[in-house]
Amino acid sequence: MPPAGTETKRVLIAGGPRGQWDALFARVGAVNAKSGPFAALLCVGQAFADGEGDDMGQLAPYVRGETQAPVPTYFLGANGEGSGAAVRALAAPPANEGGRNVAYLGRAGISDVQGIKVAYLDGVAPASGETAGESAAEGKHYGPAELATLNGLAETEADVDFFLSLEWPRDGARGAPDDPALKDAPGIAGATAPAELVAKLRPRYHITTGLGRFYQRPPYANKDLGAGSHVTRLIALGVYGNKEKQKAMHALAVVPAAQMDPAKLAEHPADTTRSPYDEAFFKGSAKRAAEADDTGQSWRWQQPGTKRQRKVAAPSHGRDDVVRDSRRTVFVKNLPFDAEEKDLVAWFSQCGEVEDVRRKAREDGRINSWAHVQFKTLEGASRAMALNGSQMMGRTLTIDSATASRQLLDAKPVDGCWFCVSNEAASLWLVASVGEQSYLAVDKAPIHPQHCLVLPVEHYRCSVHVPDQVFEEMQRYLKAVRSMMAAGGKEMVYFERFVNLRAKGGNHCHINCVPVAAAAVPGAAQTIVRMGEASGVGFREIDSEADIRDAVKDVAGEEEFLLWVLPNGMRLLHVIPRHSRHPMTLAREIAATLCGKPERAEWKKCMGTREEEEQFTDRFKEAFKDYDIMR
Repeated sequence: MPPAGTETKRVLIAGGPRGQWDALFARVGAVNAKSGPFAALLCVGQAFADGEGDDMGQLAPYVRGETQAPVPTYFLGANGEGSGAAVRALAAPPANEGGRNVAYLGRAGISDVQGIKVAYLDGVAPASGETAGESAAEGKHYGPAELATLNGLAETEADVDFFLSLEWPRDGARGAPDDPALKDAPGIAGATAPAELVAKLRPRYHITTGLGRFYQRPPYANKDLGAGSHVTRLIALGVYGNKEKQKAMHALAVVPAAQMDPAKLAEHPADTTRSPYDEAFFKGSAKRAAEADDTGQSWRWQQPGTKRQRKVAAPSHGRDDVVRDSRRTVFVKNLPFDAEEKDLVAWFSQCGEVEDVRRKAREDGRINSWAHVQFKTLEGASRAMALNGSQMMGRTLTIDSATASRQLLDAKPVDGCWFCVSNEAASLWLVASVGEQSYLAVDKAPIHPQHCLVLPVEHYRCSVHVPDQVFEEMQRYLKAVRSMMAAGGKEMVYFERFVNLRAKGGNHCHINCVPVAAAAVPGAAQTIVRMGEASGVGFREIDSEADIRDAVKDVAGEEEFLLWVLPNGMRLLHVIPRHSRHPMTLAREIAATLCGKPERAEWKKCMGTREEEEQFTDRFKEAFKDYDIMR
C-alpha cells in the first residue's frame, strides 16, 4: 500500500492503432471493466491509417464528443489520413456538449496527464533530403523547434514519469543482456534525438514503438544530479493489431514521482544496469577491452594461426543425474564449432570443477555456437563470467550468467496463454486486482469461493525466475490474501506447480491460495505426504528460514517441482524427475482434501458459465477490497 499522501495511478500504454480505433477501444474497454479503473490510455505510434485527406475515420465520433473512449486517451503519431483534421478539431471545443475524453498530446512538450507528468516527442527524424513539417497536419517529422522545446523543458522540469517517443533511442539496449527480441529488430539502429532527450529528462518510463518488437529492457540507473539516482525502464511496444503478434498493450501502476519518498524513488532493483547513454563509460570500456590481455592463458587453441584438421563436435545433451541450477551456470556464445565437450571442460576448468555441459544441435544437424556450462560452485560460475571476451580456438567468447538470459527469455508474452493479460485468450473477468507487476485472479474452477491465484503480469515460468521486485509484490498479495482468509476464520495454504508445458508455449507462474479450517492445519503435512506417496510422489521438507526461492533452488535447481507452503511456515517440495510423468491432478486433489471439499477435486465439474464466473469474481472482490494492496 503506498504511503499516505500518495496515489497509485493505473495506466495503459498501447502501440498506435493505425486507424483501427474501434478494435483498440474494444480491448481497452474489456481490460478496464475487469482490471480497472485505469486513469489513462497513452497511445504511442502512428494513430491514423496511411493516406491523405481529411477523413478521420473511426476516431471521428470521439473527436466530436459523440462517443466517449472507455478510458481517457492521449495519443501521439498524428500523421496519415485525417490527422490534420483531427488535430485542428481537437484544438477547438467539442461539437457535442457531452465533451470528449480523447486528446492529442502535441508535437513536443511536457503535460500533466491525470496527475502523471508526461513528456513527449511526436514524429520521426527527417530522412536525407526531407524537411520537418511545421505542424502535425503538414508532416510526420520533428525539427529543431520541437527539439529546442524539449531541451529547454529538460533544464527546468523534474519528476518526469513518462517520456513517449515514436523512435527507438540509439544505443537503447547497450549494457543490457542479449535478448532474442533485439535480433534483426527493424528499428534497432535507433535515433539520436530521443536518446539525447531521455538522458536529460530522466523519466521513470520511456515508451516507444520504434523498435518494431516488444522489448522490456532491464532498468538502468540515471546520472545522479545531487538528489539521488533513480532508474528508467525502457519499454518498446508493437503496433496495435500487428501481424507478428508482438505485444502491443501493457498495464502499469505508477505512483507519480513528485509524490514518492526520495529514498523509495532512488531504489535500484537487482537487475539495474548502467545507463546506455553513459558515453564516457562505454568509450572507456571499449578502450579497456582493446588493451586487455588474454588473462594469461596459453592454450594451444588460442592461436588463430594454428593449423588443425577441421572437425565438427558432437552435441552434449547434459547429464540426467545433475540437478540443473542457473546460479552455477554460465551461458557461452560464439563457441568454435569444432570444440568438443572435453575441450569445453578443459578450458572452463581453470575457473572451477565443471559439473555439466549442455550444447545441442540445430534442426539441420549443425551444432549450436552456444552452450550452458554448469559448475560445482557459485564461485566457479563467477570466475567464468570474468573471462568474458577471452579467446578459445581463435574465437572471442561471450560469457554471461544463465540466470539473466533465462529471465529475459521468460518475460515474453505467449500466444494463447490463459494468464498473459495482453492475450485475447485471457479470462480478464476473473481478475480481482492488478498491481504494478503482478495481479490477483479468482481460479477458473474454484475449490472454494476464496480460491485464488497470484501471478506475475509478465510471462515467467516459475517463481524461481521471477525478478526480485516482481516477487516482492507477489508476496504482498499473498500476505493480503492470508489476512482476508483469517478474517473469515480460515488459515491459508498455497502451492506452486512448475511443469514446463513446452507444447503450450511454457508455464506461466501461478501460485494457488486455498483457505483451510484451523483444525485441518496440524495434519496438513501428513495429508500432503500421504496423498503424494499414493501417487508415487515423494515430498521433502526444505529450509523454512531461508528465502523461499533460494530454498527451492538449493534442492530443485532448474528442475520442475511441486511446492506446498503451510500456515506454520513449513515448506514441502517434490522435485519432478527429468523425463518422468507427473500426475497433473495431484495438487488440486490435495488442495480439495485440505479444504474439506474432496468432491471438488475434478476441476471440470467446478467450471461455471461466464456469467457465474463474473458473479463469484465480484463476490471475491467485495471480500478482498479492505486488504487489496492497490486500494
